[in-house]
Order: sequence, then structure tokens, then C-alpha cells
Amino acid sequence: MIFEFTIWDTHKQPIQTEDGDLVWHNVEDSDDDAPWKTFKFALEFKQVKVDYFYETVIFQQDVPIRCTRVVLSDGSSVLAKWQYDTFRDRYNELKE
Repeated sequence: MIFEFTIWDTHKQPIQTEDGDLVWHNVEDSDDDAPWKTFKFALEFKQVKVDYFYETVIFQQDVPIRCTRVVLSDGSSVLAKWQYDTFRDRYNELKE
């Protein structure tokens, strides 16, 4: 089952370390007043589970934006654009 939603994230670029590992670094652009961008995100429940989620706030041009941090079973997390109540309701609808 696939759960699709929109997330907030910044632009990143891959960089290879001296050890040969690939890591992602934020692309810094001093002319960009809105570093938080929206991207589509799809979660395949057979591969990764939602461990928990909670409301948080990010700031764009000093404006607070309420969103939901979704922590996944692989140790990663994403910032869902939906606020907590909407994310909870959509997530619960999918699980039924």
C-alpha cells in the first residue's frame, strides 16, 4: 500500500567524502528567500513503517509554518506539509 503526501525539504546535492561515502549537503543560495521547497513523497508500507509523528514548526522568511515531522522505521524522517490533525486523519484513513 502506498501513502502519498507532500513534504517540505531543502535542495540538496550529493558529495562524495574522502572515504568514498555519498552524503547529501544543502545547497546554499544567499539570494533564495524561501529555502523550504515542497516535494512529492510516497511511502510503501511494505518497505518502511511510520514509527511516530508529531507537530513541529519550520520558518520561511521568518514566517512560522506548522507541519508534521514523520519518523520512519528506517531511521529517517520527513516534514509533511499537512498539519498534525490532517496528517493523522489521512494516515488513519489509509490504515482502515
